[in-house]
Amino acid sequence: MTEAENRKIAIDSYNRAQDLFYSERTPEHDHEMLQAALTSRHHWRLVGGESEFAMSDWFMSRIYVEFNEPRLAVEFAISSLSHKQDGFPAWLKASLFEGMARAYKCANKLTEFEHYKKLSLETLSLETDSEDAAYITKQISELG
Repeated sequence: MTEAENRKIAIDSYNRAQDLFYSERTPEHDHEMLQAALTSRHHWRLVGGESEFAMSDWFMSRIYVEFNEPRLAVEFAISSLSHKQDGFPAWLKASLFEGMARAYKCANKLTEFEHYKKLSLETLSLETDSEDAAYITKQISELG
């Protein structure tokens, strides 16, 4: 498979998983969403960079929070932060911290939740693009 084919599969499957995530789902949709997210993650591992790896793991964590699977949510959130973040925009770093906060909230680890929520807000304050900042602000506000 070519790099372009892997990239297309990674993007298409990520978009499909996102569409399903933000829709009303049946159990079959949940299975398809998880499969699409894992497919995207796999193909980004073949052709992506650090930001794609981090976002893939962030999204896997988000799905596992949705499924109330705290161990996997935390595991993937930790993985999302383990990637080299040199050159990541502030909104992406803030989003990764938000994902960690969300996973710790799912795991009922409230001290860690508060720590990462605070880091997310502090990091987001460095974002200069108002649209990107607004999107991540919405994510953080969902945390409660």
